[in-house]
Parts: sequence; C-alpha cells; structure tokens
Amino acid sequence: MTPPFVSKTSAPSFTSSFAPALSRPLMDPGGPAPDGLTDAQGRAAPRRLAVYRNNVVHGLKQALSAGFPACHALLGAENFDRLASVYAREHPPSDPRMPLYGARFSAFLVTRPDLAHMPWLPDVARLEYSLRLSYRAADSVPIQASCLQSLPPEALGRVRFTFASALRLLRSPWPLRQIHRHALNPSTPPPRPEAEDLLITRPALDPRIDLLSPGGAACLAALMRGQPLGSAIDAGAAYRGFELEPLLTLLLSAAAITGVAISGDRP
Repeated sequence: MTPPFVSKTSAPSFTSSFAPALSRPLMDPGGPAPDGLTDAQGRAAPRRLAVYRNNVVHGLKQALSAGFPACHALLGAENFDRLASVYAREHPPSDPRMPLYGARFSAFLVTRPDLAHMPWLPDVARLEYSLRLSYRAADSVPIQASCLQSLPPEALGRVRFTFASALRLLRSPWPLRQIHRHALNPSTPPPRPEAEDLLITRPALDPRIDLLSPGGAACLAALMRGQPLGSAIDAGAAYRGFELEPLLTLLLSAAAITGVAISGDRP
C-alpha cells in the first residue's frame, strides 16, 4: 500500500494536526483527515489514515487485555474485545506510559447495564489495576521489627506509621481474591460468597495479595489516613474478632511499614 503523502508546503499544518487526527477519531471514527494529508495523486487520504487509527485502537485493546487478564478470562475474548473497543474510544490515554492505561476501566464497567449480572467485575478490575500500580510503585526501605519493639509501651497509642508506596488496601463485598484466582486458574476451588478485605504489598519483585482478618482493614485504613495507633485500634475493635498483632506481623513481613513516629515528638 502506498503511504499517505504530505506536501512540503503543508508540513507544519500536518505536524500539528496529525496526532489529534489519530486520537479524535477514537470517539469519532468518521472524523476528517489532517489538512495536507494526500495520496500520491494529491487526493485526500482518509481511508489510509483509517489504518493508523485502527492501529491505535488495536494497541489500546491489547494493553487492556494484558492489564486485566482476569477480567478477560471472566468475560471471554469476544465480550472483552467489544468492551475494550468502546473503552478505548471513550477513554483515550492521558498518560504516555501504556502499562498504566485503564485507570478508569473499573468505573467504566460499573456503567454498563449489560454487565449487571456480573456486579463483582468492577472490583476485579480495581484489584488488577491496583496490582499494576503496586508493581510500578517506587521502592521503599522498610523498618525492622525491632523498631516497634523498642517503643515505650506508654507511647504506643500515639504511634503513627508511614507506609510503602506499593501498599494498596481494597475492601469489597465480594470474594475478590477468590474470583481473581479462579479466573486465572480454573483448577482452584470456586469462590465462596463472602466479603473480602485485601492488602496488596510488594516485599520483593512482584506484588502479593493477602486477606485481612476482621477489623484489619478498618484499622489499617485509619493508619493510612495518618491517625495514631490508639484511634486505629478503636476502629478495628468495632469488628468482632479483631486482633492487632496479626495485622502488624503481616505488615512487617510484607515490608509495608517504612516509618514510625510518636505524636507530639519534636525532631
């Protein structure tokens, strides 16, 4: 196929309009070609530009498929491809880093009436995107357990934590980890109908998912908001069966705590 031709006299105009001409038709595939884009006979070349437009959409769909493998498995290839095409046209990339494409995919799935029979799917997408963010987060230096053990007992209620940038907390009314695991490996047990609170951390190269015990998410959420440990314990204690020690042990083993300070201390 003969490539589109750009006349020298129209090159500046073409340069400024070519990128918008590729992105704009993601919402309007019938949009006009950039000024000055012609074939070898000097005629407008909208059909040839369509090849480039389709390549853009195809690339975005591939990025979504790679970034949301569990959603792809749950929907099936044909249904996922159809939804990915709609999403790509409605939400072109706002960030040049393609591994981060799909930030609004979970919210997009919520708006789809044809997915009403899969109400847990947006949370699966949220989990998959959180795993990607955790993977790409900056490295952090965790504290050692001895750092907590050296704190004076009378000051524990005033302790505040800082956390690794890779840490994510997800709370869902669905068995989110079980659905995700079963979608990627159908040989695992089918999900049980129960809510799950999940902790995502990255103690090594890849993120890991841990299930939090009752009250653990409420306690951790308070700590992540900067509240002192005493207030966070109160938040967790509202749930029957809450225990602080397993939560702190999990956070330490996952290299998730990066700093400890006592409220009222001066540097």
